[in-house]
Amino acid sequence: MGKFDSSSIYLQQAIVLLTAEPGNNVREIFELKMNIGNNLGRAGNFDQSIAVFEEGLALMQTANDSNGICFAYRNIGVAHYFSGAYPAALEVLHRAVDFLEGSQLYEDQIVNLDFLGDVYLAIEDYENAALHWQRAADLWQITNDDQFNPDLLFKVGRVRLLQDKNEEALGLLSQAVRIKKEQGQFVDGDWYRYLGKAFQNLEQFAEAEENYQLSIELAPLNSQPFTVAQCLLGLGEVSEAQGQYARAKSYYQQAEQAPTSGDITELRMKIAAGLYRMYKREGNSVEALRFLEQSKMIQDSVFNRKN
Repeated sequence: MGKFDSSSIYLQQAIVLLTAEPGNNVREIFELKMNIGNNLGRAGNFDQSIAVFEEGLALMQTANDSNGICFAYRNIGVAHYFSGAYPAALEVLHRAVDFLEGSQLYEDQIVNLDFLGDVYLAIEDYENAALHWQRAADLWQITNDDQFNPDLLFKVGRVRLLQDKNEEALGLLSQAVRIKKEQGQFVDGDWYRYLGKAFQNLEQFAEAEENYQLSIELAPLNSQPFTVAQCLLGLGEVSEAQGQYARAKSYYQQAEQAPTSGDITELRMKIAAGLYRMYKREGNSVEALRFLEQSKMIQDSVFNRKN
């Protein structure tokens, strides 16, 4: 029996006791059910998790508890999201947003809109991701004395970068970093990576290199090996674009050797392509062919996975 199973047993026993007690214990029972559902979700039992969340939703609907209804909707949507059922996640989260329309539960509205942005990003619907994050950012500003939320601005900027709207992306990302600093908060190394990419796309190479280097310096603080590899690739591309081929080759080699984790297939493809170009330029046909084959093999793998 896993730790989540044993925890759920105790929580279920608490529900039985509360149900037997006189008085209105609906909210306490609801919160216990949410904890059980979360335990089931953490254990990967998403169908059971959703069923328990729906039981909690029914309790809150009977009690006419708006905050609880919204919380249950969001948990159901999150469970669908982590199970990979994105259309179901969108349906439930939109239901939560519609339910709160016109209410003063602003924090819940912001959280729901924010998570909708995450789901849309997962299915690569970048325009809807930006739309919902911008709505969340606007609502935050209205309800927080005209202050900006740098995390939401960063998310919109990141999506604009994915859409090749580089001027807009640079403006939003720069604003997010500036506000984060003004608020005395730590700026994650990954934020500078995205800034570096925006500058690179706009061919502002000195600024791109500065931000990539800063990102590499900060990344170890948050254990971000993927960020380091991405920045080394970016530095290679920036150097290559300026005709600094020896530097470019060095950065590509460092990127290839950098420890990474997670899904890095497309990153590896770009690194291999960069090394192919460098060895081809040097006239080293053996190494050029090796990296060309490696790049093509990864490209085929990416194509097959997407189709």
